[in-house]
Amino acid sequence: MTMRISKTQLQQIIDEEISRSLLRTQNRRLTESVHFGTVDSGHGSLYDVDVSELLEFAKSYASLGDIVQEQLDDLLDQQEDAEVNTNAVQLIEDRLGGMNAEIDEAISVWMSGGADSR
Repeated sequence: MTMRISKTQLQQIIDEEISRSLLRTQNRRLTESVHFGTVDSGHGSLYDVDVSELLEFAKSYASLGDIVQEQLDDLLDQQEDAEVNTNAVQLIEDRLGGMNAEIDEAISVWMSGGADSR
């Protein structure tokens, strides 16, 4: 017996998984920030985030693909031994630029030569 799902149902499932993945990533970063005492009280809470903006970010993030997402993590972690590809940084900037200040700052630092791994 086979299970059939419509394109709409499939898209809903994909959107839910993207949102879950993004929230797990944000939760990990928030947990790390709290652990290291870097959370600024001016950031507000996740409830202050516009859902449509969050979904737009999630879709853009998912469209990067696994390899570029890993490079984004390296870029954000500012690992000394990270080998971040110039094309990946350009793709990240094109798809996510202006959506998140931390990402914009990491890209700016990397492009200004703050990263030795070009």
